[in-house]
Amino acid sequence: MTEVFQQEQAPGVAEDRSRVVAVGLERTTPAGRFEDCIKTRDYAPLDKRTEFKYYCRGVGLVREEGKARHLDLVERR
Repeated sequence: MTEVFQQEQAPGVAEDRSRVVAVGLERTTPAGRFEDCIKTRDYAPLDKRTEFKYYCRGVGLVREEGKARHLDLVERR
């Protein structure tokens, strides 16, 4: 299964795309352990930047991994 989504469609300004690269994952962050997550590969062709994001059912974004940064969800409300 390969799902591709265009995040933004502004030619020459913002052309970011996401591709689902894995499903059914588990992730642990300071906010807890999450199941039934998907991993996306986000690519910004204008910046030539790639990052990976993890979205988990019932929560949303829990982790971002990029070349120069790593962000985790630290608290659930």
